[in-house]
Amino acid sequence: YIIQDGKFAYVNPRFAEIFGYDSADALVGRDPLSVVAEKDRGIVAENIRRRLDGEVPRIAYNFTALREDGSTTDVGVHGAGATYQGRPAIIGLIQDISEKKRAEEEIQRYVEQLKTAFLSTVEVATIISEMRDPYTAGHERRVAGIAVAIGTELGFDPHRRAGLRIAGQLHDIGKITVPSEILSKPGRFSAIERQLVQQHAQASYDVLKNVEWSWPV
Repeated sequence: YIIQDGKFAYVNPRFAEIFGYDSADALVGRDPLSVVAEKDRGIVAENIRRRLDGEVPRIAYNFTALREDGSTTDVGVHGAGATYQGRPAIIGLIQDISEKKRAEEEIQRYVEQLKTAFLSTVEVATIISEMRDPYTAGHERRVAGIAVAIGTELGFDPHRRAGLRIAGQLHDIGKITVPSEILSKPGRFSAIERQLVQQHAQASYDVLKNVEWSWPV
């Protein structure tokens, strides 16, 4: 497309197709803002001005386009200040990015679903551990909460704090390898029983070592 004197001086057939017009001629002579959704007209007008004034030589950005039938679509535009027939103009390219945007949003939803499923699995593992050892029920959650609080004070970012929480919740997961009658024994452990309990740290490592973590769990 070419914009000159505040109007479209030229658009090609694909430009017209994106905006729902039967022919390019239907857009020549139109105000460029007439094909921009109202919410984005301010930024588009400002970007046109910046290029025509020579403030920036070229610019790329996205906006919501207004089609002839009143529907909207997302477009990406790249335009540069230029001359057309010896006078200042803007020459640019436009691309329909609505499908790309929908695909990106779908991927993001899928990532969030995976994250939720993953955290739910961690929660289930914590509950199982607590059910097998009622004497220390809540210990894993308290460790996780304290670790996150310390991480916050140290200025850790949200991703690193999430890793602390998960490691805290799972640090005793190896207790699932210790017989429940030992975990719930009210009296002192024998030497063999104490050794079995002490092995739960190694068992925790063995349970978690093959999981693809985003943190050094």
